[in-house]
Amino acid sequence: MNEYSVKFIGKKIALLTALELVLAFSGLGYLIPYATLMYIPVILAAYFYGVLASGFLGFIFGLTSMWKASVVGVDEFDALFSPFATGAHFESIMLSTGTRILFGIVAGLVFKFIKKIKSHKIILLLVCSVLLQMFHSVIVLLTAVYFFPETGINTAFIMKDIFSLKELIQAIVLCSVMYISYKISISKSFRKFEQILSDGGHAYFTNRFKLEGVAVGTIVFLTNLLLMYNLESTIVKAMRIQNILLDRATYHVYINSSAQFIVGCAALSYIIGLLVVAYRVYSAYRINNSDQDLMTGLHTKAAALEYGKALLQDKSNAYFMIIDIDKFKVINDTFGHIAGDRVIVNVAMYLEKYFLDLGYVARFGGDEFAVFVTKEIDKQSLIERIQNFQKDMLDIPLVAMKVTCSIGVAQIHNEKRFEEVYEKADEMLYQVKSSGRNGYAFNK
Repeated sequence: MNEYSVKFIGKKIALLTALELVLAFSGLGYLIPYATLMYIPVILAAYFYGVLASGFLGFIFGLTSMWKASVVGVDEFDALFSPFATGAHFESIMLSTGTRILFGIVAGLVFKFIKKIKSHKIILLLVCSVLLQMFHSVIVLLTAVYFFPETGINTAFIMKDIFSLKELIQAIVLCSVMYISYKISISKSFRKFEQILSDGGHAYFTNRFKLEGVAVGTIVFLTNLLLMYNLESTIVKAMRIQNILLDRATYHVYINSSAQFIVGCAALSYIIGLLVVAYRVYSAYRINNSDQDLMTGLHTKAAALEYGKALLQDKSNAYFMIIDIDKFKVINDTFGHIAGDRVIVNVAMYLEKYFLDLGYVARFGGDEFAVFVTKEIDKQSLIERIQNFQKDMLDIPLVAMKVTCSIGVAQIHNEKRFEEVYEKADEMLYQVKSSGRNGYAFNK
């Protein structure tokens, strides 16, 4: 992992940290009465970024809980999380922060284990998320019982709490968030978006975009502060008119709540600034890199030819494949160009499914595609992928006609010009078409 990848992951963890603070100090984390959603960023960090990230998010979760519990007027149970309210410093810190760090570490370890299981990933993700949510409730309650037995919490109370309606609602919200996050994370578009942002971390234009993000975030933050100042000034004036004076305890609540609001605003401003930078980097990349085919999202022929030339300079031992859809003119003439476009998009999808992890996939135009296989793979394994690709093509929906393709494959040896490789692959493609189509051939 290079320096920029580490920094990029660090920014994503910082984004989750800011989200944790917004949930804590905006009230969004407590939309469900007598429950919290503040563990969601911890579970997200555990699944996507590992034990250290989730342990850190658990620490932030614990600190915000302790802070919110330190406000005068919270209920008796919440007050246990504050060392200032209980006077039992170690016990309250362990209850508020220690349990959340443990929760984050356990979540990271659980997801590290299930990621090794290749089947039923989404089901395992959702089940483990709900079990971790229950684990969080149990360790908090058990710690409260151990350090503060006067609370009267017992096993029956714990069982009733973790199987209550509020826990069910939390589980539904958590599963929804995790399912959506998982689906987004595995989508081709999002992976491309992340790659662009990661690469953009050292692009020449990024520093200017960072300044724009800082400027927007600062404006949002200052605007919120001015709104808060206006609101509080109005309240103070109204209190003076009514001759209302705040006692010391109420004044402390006022100061504490204002500080929480400021931290929440700062976190929200950071998120907005980061989103501005991400949008600007992505837009600049798309404008300056017109090497993508608009219909399929694959690389264009021009970009692929440049890639092929660079590949020969590296003297790589690789394969070059030309893929041509059989009787595509018949498909267009019989079923229409919209159906033909759908076929092209489906072929592109299957090419990415079987060959994107091996190298480089491009659309050469019309019904012709190309693949560079640059990763180490033996010939038989490559043949199996080709056969599976051609088998999947038969499933492309087209009334009364099966979609097939012809493939010419040239192994790159010591050619000096990419045109030589292209000619060999094209010769193999012609050979397949002459033999009845729907097949593949390798040059000798």
